[in-house]
Amino acid sequence: MQNPKVLLTILGKMAQKPEVTFDKLFQKLYNVDLWVTAYECIAANPGNMTPGMDGETVDGMGMALIHEMIEQLKTSRYRPTPVRREYIAKPTGGKRPLGIPSYRDKLLQTVVKLVLEAIYEPTFSNNSHGFRPARSCHTALIQVKKMNHM
Repeated sequence: MQNPKVLLTILGKMAQKPEVTFDKLFQKLYNVDLWVTAYECIAANPGNMTPGMDGETVDGMGMALIHEMIEQLKTSRYRPTPVRREYIAKPTGGKRPLGIPSYRDKLLQTVVKLVLEAIYEPTFSNNSHGFRPARSCHTALIQVKKMNHM
């Protein structure tokens, strides 16, 4: 099994070569260590103690679950669960819908996110801030303010 940091770095470097196409990315989802990395990315979030539709939380996580999910992916038996809908109060009044996925789905989504981020993040413009690691509307505003002071 390839070290996940090495794998993600290689994917990022390959993505910068215009002649490279990715046609076997699904196989990257079989890397157990990548799942452990995904778990480390999301485990500390207190929201992971909120059960999804299946009632599971992060504290039910273990290597057996990772191996089970990988096997389900390999055999096309993995089925996502419905997202639980909750409504949370907005600071300005009213309520905002919130979708709470099952922990298994969140873990798989994080594995996929790691792979896709490694490939696409290096190709994005430095002027793009939406939904990117270490970027936000705040970093966009800072960049705009710097441009106005030039």
